[in-house]
Amino acid sequence: YQRRVRGNDIVVIVFEDEDQTTPFSPSCFSSEYTHVFIVIRPELHSTCPITSPETFSSSPSSPKMSINSPPSPSASNSGPQLYYRVNVICKETVSAFSPFLPNPPIFAPGKEFREFLLAKMITAENAAYQAPTFIKKTNNTRGRMLSDLIASYLGKS
Repeated sequence: YQRRVRGNDIVVIVFEDEDQTTPFSPSCFSSEYTHVFIVIRPELHSTCPITSPETFSSSPSSPKMSINSPPSPSASNSGPQLYYRVNVICKETVSAFSPFLPNPPIFAPGKEFREFLLAKMITAENAAYQAPTFIKKTNNTRGRMLSDLIASYLGKS
């Protein structure tokens, strides 16, 4: 059982180094279960690259939250500031999912970015579960597990 499950992550976060010259390629992953890659790359900017704050809602009933809030004015006087560029790569069978990336897809570090990233990961997994190829693989795996369970139960009687 562990062998079937190990390495079968549906959503993978890739954190690239700031000085990395080779861009990330999902083809380096051989897993058939991985459907979404969220690629995060740190960037230093001396001026704020965020054009305007965006809002998102993690659920229809929750209040909208501001993301991409620029750093405070006092922080901008201390030289280049750290931001994160986010890209999302999905298999073709995964439908679009919210919250959507702003344009440009650059975030200031902080609570709002963490909450956006968490919401993005959760909805990415839910969208992947609806992909036809994933549904087929999940059903096959569940069938094998059920067969194993039945065989072990019948073997004990």
